[in-house]
Amino acid sequence: MAPLFPPVVQHITTNDENGTSFFYNAAAPSTRDRGAGKMTFLYSTPPSFTMDSNADLSHYLAAASKDPLPSFPAAGSSVVAMLDLAPNTRDGETFMHRTKTLDYIFMMEGELELELDGGEKRIVKKGEFIVQRACWHKFRNLTSEPARMAVVVLGSEGAVEGGIERLEAK
Repeated sequence: MAPLFPPVVQHITTNDENGTSFFYNAAAPSTRDRGAGKMTFLYSTPPSFTMDSNADLSHYLAAASKDPLPSFPAAGSSVVAMLDLAPNTRDGETFMHRTKTLDYIFMMEGELELELDGGEKRIVKKGEFIVQRACWHKFRNLTSEPARMAVVVLGSEGAVEGGIERLEAK
């Protein structure tokens, strides 16, 4: 799939043993194809994380090398990602699913249709924000332009890394 947007650039900060802050030279974020789009994995934390001795940074570096990338975190963990959805997605390219997570979703570019399993639909546009609470949902890009959203995902009690439930078509 051709790039929908320019690559995501991330900047990670850390501190030396004296407490002086500096930028950590991390490799470019990992990007993977995800059905009708791409996911760029930006950061993750382990449960009950600490930044002592860069434990969170070590966790992130290990997670960034996994395949598939850990887009859904375990209980007490977090994941930050950028999701790009191609234009004109159809049923079959996206699917109804849920995770045991609290998701903060920021529409950065374009617009997407968000559909819930009860049949409700909303068009979410650039600059809008979604708080998604472990609900059955799917996104579709009904326009001729790509869409980009930034997502912060927090693992709720009972969540397991990578845990996703898929709702089969009715």
